Amino acid sequence: MADISIKFGTPKTVSFREKGISDPLEARFFGTAEISEYDKSKYPDDDTVVQAVKSGLPDMAEEIFENWPAGDVMDSNKKKIRLDDTSNQPKLSDLTPEEHGPLIEINYHHSAHGMSMGSGTSNSDDIVWQEDGSVIIESTDHSNGTDTYEKYIAGSEAAEKLRKYVKDAHLAEMAQVGFIQSPYQMTDYSSNARLKLTFDDGRDGTQVKVTRSLNLDSYWKLQSDAVRGMFEILKECTSTGTCLEKKETPYDIFSPAGAFHGFVGMMGGTVPEPAAPEPAKPSGNAWKCPNCGAENFGKFCTECGTPKPE
Repeated sequence: MADISIKFGTPKTVSFREKGISDPLEARFFGTAEISEYDKSKYPDDDTVVQAVKSGLPDMAEEIFENWPAGDVMDSNKKKIRLDDTSNQPKLSDLTPEEHGPLIEINYHHSAHGMSMGSGTSNSDDIVWQEDGSVIIESTDHSNGTDTYEKYIAGSEAAEKLRKYVKDAHLAEMAQVGFIQSPYQMTDYSSNARLKLTFDDGRDGTQVKVTRSLNLDSYWKLQSDAVRGMFEILKECTSTGTCLEKKETPYDIFSPAGAFHGFVGMMGGTVPEPAAPEPAKPSGNAWKCPNCGAENFGKFCTECGTPKPE
């Protein structure tokens, strides 16, 4: 595994006081997080590690300053320095409670782009409760030169545990909160992550689908922790379930498409992932993306990642 280097910085100045000086000092902070290795059993790929570092930067930065060696650059007043404060972020008590019928579908999509050639990656998970009570999980991953597709029947106990967790963690209510901009400017990495929850709020045998969508790039620690817990249970669903299908298709990360992918990612854009030749598209199921106008046949737009309208 290649070393990971993540650059970050505070978009606004941070105010603090030096010992013996009454006027506050303001400064912007920039840094680089260097990762040489990590536990693959806890973090399946580089993108997961990057997301974990992004969400943990405030706590790590505060701990670094609190434990700064005495007399080294700054003295005891260093504890007043905070790169960020999440205490004023939305709390569960700020949200309006929602009552929904059973959860019937979860859709997750994530794409990321770095500066290097072929650094673009994407992955998705679709969890669908079937009419017979079974739960089908389909996962795709496009990274490190391999396209992977997996299909599972989830373990029944873990699937019900997942349903209960989504309710108890108030993930549906979290969709009420708008996007929260991160104070850290990631100059060499861009990410786009979305989570959609679908509930059946119908009565008397009539299905009424209600969806809630979460922007997982939002800088909201409560949401990040809740979603991380959901994915832990999702792992349990597959580990206790039955694998129905698994396919791996290699691709060339150094192809011209891969080089273009890395360049656009560096500029903060999003481009379609290179993929193996697709089978013939089904007729009669096409839909037009309301965001970019592209014609699609799956659950997400292949151009911009927008979910298929209900």
